[in-house]
Amino acid sequence: MRRVLGLGFLEYTVLSVSALVASVLLFFGLDGHERPSITLPALLVVPVLVVAFWLTSPERAGRLSRPRRGRLRALFADSVAGAATVRELLRKPGEHFLGVLGTAVYYAGDILCLWAGLRLVNAHIPAAALVLAYTAGYLLTRRALPAGGAGFVEAALTFALLGMGVGFAHALLGVVVYRMFNFWLPIIPALALMPTIRDLRQRFQRAEQTT
Repeated sequence: MRRVLGLGFLEYTVLSVSALVASVLLFFGLDGHERPSITLPALLVVPVLVVAFWLTSPERAGRLSRPRRGRLRALFADSVAGAATVRELLRKPGEHFLGVLGTAVYYAGDILCLWAGLRLVNAHIPAAALVLAYTAGYLLTRRALPAGGAGFVEAALTFALLGMGVGFAHALLGVVVYRMFNFWLPIIPALALMPTIRDLRQRFQRAEQTT
């Protein structure tokens, strides 16, 4: 649970910082321009990161992340432990460079896929606005929902792009194309590999029983 939460926090950290940078660029007109009601909410990232930094300090994280009884207390302890893992990853970039870089490259590639889908339907949007729309759509959905958030992601991204000035038809078609290549087509090889995954899971279980 703590490792899963840590991975999720790492993803949200990368996306939140990206949204903050994109908002700054848009606010000052360095890459397109958007009204303050669109860009200023990204400032919430700053106090959230400050609180996370405070909670995960070495002298505090050990005490707050001790296993506790009760669902909410246990979730809080696991969350602090997961956030502390992210802090450790970022504090030692020499040791964990590939993990952080891999997360950033993944989302950069995913945003590039969304851009390609929009360009296919002749939709134009500044790079900073695209990053902000993508992060807003991602943060408003849960990718771990059943079927990978199918339907929720499409709706959230479409309305996020609509808020950035992309026409509804262009936004919807671009998101549908993006999701086809981002989510639906990869399901085909994934289904083909399911028997291999089952065999790998059984091998891991046998290995754990023998150790």
